[in-house]
Amino acid sequence: MHHTIMLSALRRGALVLALVCAAVLPLVALNVTHVGSFHLKRFREPTWALFGALALFALLRRDRAAFVQAWAARLRALLEHPRFFPWLSATMLALYVLAAWTQHLSFHTYSHDFSMIDEALVPHAHKPLLYSPVLGRSFLSEHFSPILALLVPVHAAVRSPYLLVVLQPVALWGSGVLLRSILARAGVAPATSNLACLVYFNHPVQIATLLYVFHMECLLPLFVFSMVLSYQRGAMGRYVVAAALALAVKEDAGLYVAGFGLFAAIAGKRRVVGISTAAAGLAWTAFALRVAMPAFGGEPGYSFLSRWNEWGHGWGPIAWGFATHPIQLTQRLLAWPYLKFFTSLLFAPFFTGAGWLLFLIPWVVPATSGSAQQAALGLYYGIPLLAFSAVAGAFGLASPAFRRLVAPRFAVGAACVAVVLNVAHLSYPEIPRERPRFLLELRMIPDTASVQAMACFYPVLGYDREKSLIRNGAELTSDYAVLRTDGTAWPLPPGEPQRIVDRALASERYVNRSSVKNFYILRRVKPAPPR
Repeated sequence: MHHTIMLSALRRGALVLALVCAAVLPLVALNVTHVGSFHLKRFREPTWALFGALALFALLRRDRAAFVQAWAARLRALLEHPRFFPWLSATMLALYVLAAWTQHLSFHTYSHDFSMIDEALVPHAHKPLLYSPVLGRSFLSEHFSPILALLVPVHAAVRSPYLLVVLQPVALWGSGVLLRSILARAGVAPATSNLACLVYFNHPVQIATLLYVFHMECLLPLFVFSMVLSYQRGAMGRYVVAAALALAVKEDAGLYVAGFGLFAAIAGKRRVVGISTAAAGLAWTAFALRVAMPAFGGEPGYSFLSRWNEWGHGWGPIAWGFATHPIQLTQRLLAWPYLKFFTSLLFAPFFTGAGWLLFLIPWVVPATSGSAQQAALGLYYGIPLLAFSAVAGAFGLASPAFRRLVAPRFAVGAACVAVVLNVAHLSYPEIPRERPRFLLELRMIPDTASVQAMACFYPVLGYDREKSLIRNGAELTSDYAVLRTDGTAWPLPPGEPQRIVDRALASERYVNRSSVKNFYILRRVKPAPPR
């Protein structure tokens, strides 16, 4: 009797905990879980507690097998419901936009790469196309991304950083909507398709890209999925347009598009389309690196190629380095970030025979890079791999191999693993409550004054003001200096903003004009005129 009462109480407790955790999630997204010294900004902790509570609730049932079977049937019915995907996509759009806005409002958009791109969308007289004041040259010399030129007239109408703040989440969300159509066209069952989209919307690489506002690579999945969907439908005109837009995202997009061309030629047996696509992709990358970027003032060669110097110096030597060091190459490809990446997709991209052609190049490129962030699939670096793995996964889920390997009795477990590994990565850092007051004080700086600012303040200082970046070790020399000492210090090391402020105030060359704690608007004291 006591045992039954205890089990019942534990079940109720687990259920209450699950409900509380579920209720906390929208509060995190709305940025109201920051009280005093308590800060809850991630979905991870309440989501994992929610999963744990639900697992405990199931384990405490008397007939666990019957309980799991009954709930599996209910969940399958939910996933198969015609309204499931509209509700899922609407929810994810809201969460995406809130996440991007929160990043900007909490000063997590920086001079690099946000303002570097945002300010390049403002036409500058007697300057080249997409001239970026942050770089001091055309952005097209840094990355050949002519897709950004299409945003110039839109930005002229809006003239606000919020164009990019909104564009990134909407573009990433739109790719998930297109993925649902690709899955349906491939013949994947509705329940499986909806689960796959849930995984894609919440995949850690997708969320990492979302939270790094802004980089043009957020547009790549949208155009790649448009290209694949047009390919499935046999709409060659739209296919060509989508492929051209995908290529225009960045100079290296041609390598990834070429992989799809090889897949279409070999697996799809559409040799003309496939070979033409592969040739166009390789030609695009060669043109971008050898002709276009140097024409816009880029350095001779490709500066980012130095990340692969350990394999060789130059394209040919790098490829030869891969071929002559197979063990080292294999170790890089099977490093923990990539095992974790494919595990979160339940290895679905491998279920179709030639599917590896789709994601091999976007797998090799970051895995062999000497950049730690790129090799770890941080920031936006993993989005090409996710986009092409999602396409391979869509074809894999429709393959006979998937139906053979994933028996119905394993379906519930596989679905739970997929959800647990992916649905916990959104983050909503604290928006300073004094932000409006601080921005009002910023606007009091005269337009003619020179300003040195931390990277996090570049997007809010406007397009016409003369400003320079406060770098590590640099002295304050401008009329005004804008700093924050309680966060968003990049690229300064932790504690350096406070040291800069202390030195400036101690020198009596600057006075603080900000009334907001931990935010500083330092005004240079003019020397007294000689008598």
